[in-house]
Amino acid sequence: MPQFYEYRTHSDHRRKGAYDIVPGVEGDFNFTVHSPNVIPEELHMHKNQTDYFAVAKGKVMFRLVYEDGKEEKFIMTENRSDRMGFARRITMKLLIITQKYDINDSNLGAFIDWWKKLAKRMKKVYVLALEKQLEPTMSNMEVISMGKEEGVGFFGKIFGFYWGLFKTIGQVDAILVHMIPKYVILAAPIAFVFRKPIYLWYTGVAAQRQLRFAVFFCRKVFTAHEAAMRIETSKRIITGHGIDVEKFSPYEGSPEGRQISTITILSIGRITPSKGHDLIIRAIADLIKSDYNLKLKIVGGVIQDYHQEYFESLKKLVRDLKIDKKMEFSGPVSYGKMPKYFQNADILINAVPFGGLDKVVLEAMASGVIPLTSNSAFRNVFPEEFSGNLVFKNGDAINLKEKLKNILDKKLYRDEVLHRELRNIIVQNHNLDNLIEKITEEMKK
Repeated sequence: MPQFYEYRTHSDHRRKGAYDIVPGVEGDFNFTVHSPNVIPEELHMHKNQTDYFAVAKGKVMFRLVYEDGKEEKFIMTENRSDRMGFARRITMKLLIITQKYDINDSNLGAFIDWWKKLAKRMKKVYVLALEKQLEPTMSNMEVISMGKEEGVGFFGKIFGFYWGLFKTIGQVDAILVHMIPKYVILAAPIAFVFRKPIYLWYTGVAAQRQLRFAVFFCRKVFTAHEAAMRIETSKRIITGHGIDVEKFSPYEGSPEGRQISTITILSIGRITPSKGHDLIIRAIADLIKSDYNLKLKIVGGVIQDYHQEYFESLKKLVRDLKIDKKMEFSGPVSYGKMPKYFQNADILINAVPFGGLDKVVLEAMASGVIPLTSNSAFRNVFPEEFSGNLVFKNGDAINLKEKLKNILDKKLYRDEVLHRELRNIIVQNHNLDNLIEKITEEMKK
């Protein structure tokens, strides 16, 4: 959190506020609270340093905060003024219950950005995590651990859950549970006593009894797609997914900046039979034998010990098919490093069955990487004219090979129109900023 160099208050019958100067930030920050519908008269431009502020020559940033919560920002320059929207900060205090708080986790690291963006819109955010690996970087966030990183057992985790819940529930306005219906059920009796609403974010394949029970206790359930939460209920709110379109963006360097003679294909997901890595290896091997210059990278690690045998079978399959030099097991990759993997790839193959919208497919679309998936839920996500080319039959290696060959022969991985259409779908429908805004607005109702 930056320290302010200078500070000055101001007020009259119409408004009150303060000026703050932030080291390293060009211009001064003017925080002013106005009555609704009051048009400020004091917008002006500092052309030189003043006695009170370190103001960049020719520029000032002016921020307005209205009583109804709306905020606006103006940037003044020599020739013009720019008006920019600010995310609305509300007075809500929120408790988030999740599995892990770790930016380096290959699966859950992405959600650190979600919690930070929620914190920008909230007065206070508490995160109660089963496992905590780092401290938050925002001053209005606090992360509480249930103790997994300390090696506590089952009862220790239960104690940690309720200790964290009782510590925070009296200070918050609502609870948002991330992905784990069991946490809703555990928190429900306490939330009922304290009269705190519970919200759930859920994307999954099965409509299990535990999920149905959890939905009963929730005020609303947020999900990315109707196929990602299959319980028919008026509580279900379809929001789209949350992809950071600034992090996940197309490669913008020169063609010489990356190797383009070899077509790089990604398969992303933990090492488990449900991800279909073996199916992808066989299809790639057949096309390599047909003189296609391909390289396959499998990104993901073994999470459960009993999947180690499957991992060994994949490595043996690669040796037997004699594609060792065209194949790379990259292991688990932290969320922060994934954008580079996408920017250095051409195609993503996602061999999972019908279900929720897999986040890696959406990240690929945002990054200018052509997706090929067996999840038919994406038929209504992809551009209609390309949809048939980008979805193959689940578990069908021959159909996968045919669809991949078609992408290669038509050079769809170089189609700039398709790249733009795919990215625009994410920007419009699965943008993280839009998702957080929708969740925030729904919780305010």
